[in-house]
Amino acid sequence: MSKFRKILVAAVVLSMVLSLVGTGFAAAPKVVTKVFSDTQGKDCEQAMAMLGGLGIYKGDSGIGGPARPDDPITRAEVAAVVTRMLGKEKTAKAMENYAPPFVDSAKIPSWAWGYVSVASSLGIVKGYPDGSFGPNNNVTHAEMLAMLVRALGHDSLVKGVWPTNYIVYGHSLGLTEGVEVFANLPATRGEVAIMAANAMEADVYDEVAEKEAAGTLLTGELRSGFESREGTVTKVDVDKSEITIKDADNKDHIEDLASQVVLIGVKDLDELVNLHVKAVLVSDKVVVIEVTEEANVISGVLDEIKADKDQIVLEDGTKIDYDPADTDVVINGEEGFDVEDKLVKLLAGADADITVKVVMGEGDDKDVAKVIRAEVFDAPDTYLKSDPDIAETEDEDNTITVADLVYKSDEVIVDDDTTITLDGDAAELADLEKDMVVYVATKGAKGILKSDTETPVAFKIAAYSEAKDGKFVSATKYRVSATEYYYKVKYEVDDKDYTIRMSSKFTLPDDLHPGDVIKIVLNADGYGRNIVQVTAATNYVKILGVATVSDAVYSVTVDRAGEEQEYDVAESKRVEVTATAVPGTVGELTLVGDEVTGYMPIDLVKKGDVAVEFTVVTADADAGVVTVKDADGNYYTSGDDVVVYKEKKADSKEVGDYIGVAGLSKGDKVYVGLDGSKVAWVLLKY
Repeated sequence: MSKFRKILVAAVVLSMVLSLVGTGFAAAPKVVTKVFSDTQGKDCEQAMAMLGGLGIYKGDSGIGGPARPDDPITRAEVAAVVTRMLGKEKTAKAMENYAPPFVDSAKIPSWAWGYVSVASSLGIVKGYPDGSFGPNNNVTHAEMLAMLVRALGHDSLVKGVWPTNYIVYGHSLGLTEGVEVFANLPATRGEVAIMAANAMEADVYDEVAEKEAAGTLLTGELRSGFESREGTVTKVDVDKSEITIKDADNKDHIEDLASQVVLIGVKDLDELVNLHVKAVLVSDKVVVIEVTEEANVISGVLDEIKADKDQIVLEDGTKIDYDPADTDVVINGEEGFDVEDKLVKLLAGADADITVKVVMGEGDDKDVAKVIRAEVFDAPDTYLKSDPDIAETEDEDNTITVADLVYKSDEVIVDDDTTITLDGDAAELADLEKDMVVYVATKGAKGILKSDTETPVAFKIAAYSEAKDGKFVSATKYRVSATEYYYKVKYEVDDKDYTIRMSSKFTLPDDLHPGDVIKIVLNADGYGRNIVQVTAATNYVKILGVATVSDAVYSVTVDRAGEEQEYDVAESKRVEVTATAVPGTVGELTLVGDEVTGYMPIDLVKKGDVAVEFTVVTADADAGVVTVKDADGNYYTSGDDVVVYKEKKADSKEVGDYIGVAGLSKGDKVYVGLDGSKVAWVLLKY
């Protein structure tokens, strides 16, 4: 009997014990691979997973919580399990206010009244000779098997003496597979789960027709509330919440996915393509998908194609034979390629790993690849240059624009078939934002082969939003080879320095300066991919000192918005900077990377030889902006990079300490330096 059968029966039984979980749906299903927290590694793990997914058993605190697989189960709980297995949940709910027909009905938990009544009326659960039910008694292995045999309609065929008769008959139906049975030993929740899952796939007996019915509780033919589909997954459309399964008769079944889907055997919906599965539906929606043992799929990263041997080799060394005339190749969702043309070119020209899923089949004298499904990001490690362009009408194309594509156009069409993920979860185009790192795979091999005849259409977009915020401190370049290098960027958060490694695709922006507030956007590997300048640090500084050799400035030390910093001077600018970078002057520093390429002093506004006095009108410390007026009523406003100092002593006009905009108040008397019509720096009178 298959693992699925065990899981299913158990799922049905145990989940029925507690409560039926609704299976509403959403555009992007939530994927669950760890259904209960305390079943890992146990024999009942798959059965429990199935039951939780079907809503038959949800444990003490729902999906993700404990299920107590080693604890015993009561007769009242089993009544609920079997009732739900038969699709009688609504009937039980309708009878939940009516006491069951047993002398100890007052001892039956009120939540179980409806379940006990239904199970009793169907002859599945029976009381003791004294007319009592014993709701809190633990169910034994024999009692559990008897209830399942009755639920399946086989009771009239059981012959012999209790309890051997039901144990033997239950064994013949496959109900005991995976469980060591002891007639009078209390059954655990895990054992009940396994037996119930087995029962879900056992044939139901039609007593009226005196023959086995054509189906099981899973087939949907017996109105149990459950249906199943078995076959090979050919497509998963997360956006439409659909899965396509091709059955043994080569017929496609397109099924809706529930809002929550339990996966058994894989961790992601995308991994299901080309795998043989059994999917269970509740209310016409898939709630559980189990990869069955019949699947023969090899996955990995493509490393080499040996055309002379008709063989592909994966990075882990796995060698897979193919038939040049009979092996189908699917690249980024597009069919019709062949190994020795497109796949060879793809491997030679790809700028990213090529992952493959190979569906194996029988060849003339050995197993060969029947289908090679390749997926490759032809625009790896890029970032969005702008927010996605969402089409206003159905006739328009949605697009994204990214930086650093490997083909000429930097615009990519996003259609209804494009799979989109954000930080590993299913997403929509509207969820993506400017500056996010994106990996783009275009349909077929167009992007890889650098086609410039049409705008590529995205097959898959994987976006990542994680970023580090802080103040830029410095960047150090590390060379890996003659042509390869990477940067380590130091940034500051709350007066603490941190360092992050940038990806090899990163190029340091020319306009990045120490003190700039930045956002470092990370790629899928956790490396920095892009630096976004949030706020530029001021370039207005006070020269504190210079280091010269033979009258040429080699470095300057500055007070930059209250912080002392030192910069090297570009060789071609040393003499020029020497003439202007005089200690004590305030002016504009020009930087390229970490090198000074120019310095322009900004003098106080004067009338003749006398500095003009201004009055502060407003000083917005949060915005870093100050507005002043002169004696003639003329107003001047700064940008957000204004620097504010205080006189060293009264009427000296010597530049003292940096105080910033926060050091100003309305009505203060100040001197200013203008850069054009903008206030560049302010000197507060002592």
